[in-house]
Amino acid sequence: MGSEMCIRDSPGPARVESILLRQGSSATQTETRLWQRDERTGEETIRGVQLSAYGLPRASAVDLPAARPAQAPPDPDRLVALPCLPGFTPDFFAHVDLRVASGSVPFTGSPTGDLSGYMRFRDAPRRVDLPHFIALVDAWPPAVGQCLRFPAAMSTQTWTLELLAEPTGPADQHWLYEVVTDAAHDGYAHSHARVFTATGDPVAISRQSIAIFG
Repeated sequence: MGSEMCIRDSPGPARVESILLRQGSSATQTETRLWQRDERTGEETIRGVQLSAYGLPRASAVDLPAARPAQAPPDPDRLVALPCLPGFTPDFFAHVDLRVASGSVPFTGSPTGDLSGYMRFRDAPRRVDLPHFIALVDAWPPAVGQCLRFPAAMSTQTWTLELLAEPTGPADQHWLYEVVTDAAHDGYAHSHARVFTATGDPVAISRQSIAIFG
């Protein structure tokens, strides 16, 4: 399964429209649009577009194991969760537990755009379904933001999430997140990240392009 999104949404009511693009014997492709009313003009505009592809398992002679974490990560209980600072950090930080293992937090002038850490909900749901998992992966700020020395706006241009396996395991587990910034210049950055269960089983690959206004 894969999903690609272009996101420019804002808080408030929204209307969602889904379109079936193609349905074959084993694969289905859909497009979903998120509409919101512009506060300045009063007109309804598209704020987000999601393209999704869903596929059933099929017999194949190719069967390669997915890559596991590059190195043994530190114990998440030894790491400090990012705080929720009203007016400075996003409001949803009050609901997610993000812990940086390597790299740094945004606006610290770091020499690297790479980062690794753990994520989970502060209040664990009964179980982690796909929407929970997507929300967790999306909670991380762009890793390249740590290279900035002062606060500046950043905007996701495209985001692709490819599932290697169904998210499974305890709802309160620490999911491991490893991101590499592939390139950053001319006000844009490109990165890819891998997500693992607490036991190191690969679950997803996240790819993102970011606009940097600073």
